Amino acid sequence: MAKYHYIFATATHRKIKSFAQVAAAKWHGQTLGFFLGDTELGSGELCLSHRKKKYLHTDATGLNDNQRRKGHGIHLYFALIRAAKFIGARRLYSGRRLNKYSGNMWCNKLRKFFEVVGPKKKKPCSCRCRNCKNQWGRYYIDLTKIKLRDIPI
Repeated sequence: MAKYHYIFATATHRKIKSFAQVAAAKWHGQTLGFFLGDTELGSGELCLSHRKKKYLHTDATGLNDNQRRKGHGIHLYFALIRAAKFIGARRLYSGRRLNKYSGNMWCNKLRKFFEVVGPKKKKPCSCRCRNCKNQWGRYYIDLTKIKLRDIPI
């Protein structure tokens, strides 16, 4: 069985233990490094979405190129969800721009483990701009409905 671990830290490498530390950074994301033993697999950021409601969103989440398609991606998201829950966030939103990897993760894979809400239906438009052609919407997980020990890693 693989032993994954992560480090959730500020830009100055201080360990993050509370939501206030993320809120103090304002709109800059705090980085989560994801490892298997001594091997770095990837990283992700948790950014402040709403200070008073304690909402965070994922950003810049991805595996290293040589670690893709090996089943590590779902565990990276488990680590992000666990870190958000640990510091006291109430909701974790997906990033605003999802690619084929992260969009599939939120839309299909995370729904097997958590109650993922979203996206809202958009009205079709005829402008064909880049924003309107984006196939993935915005998703979120309500962290108040899950317990920290129920999140796999």
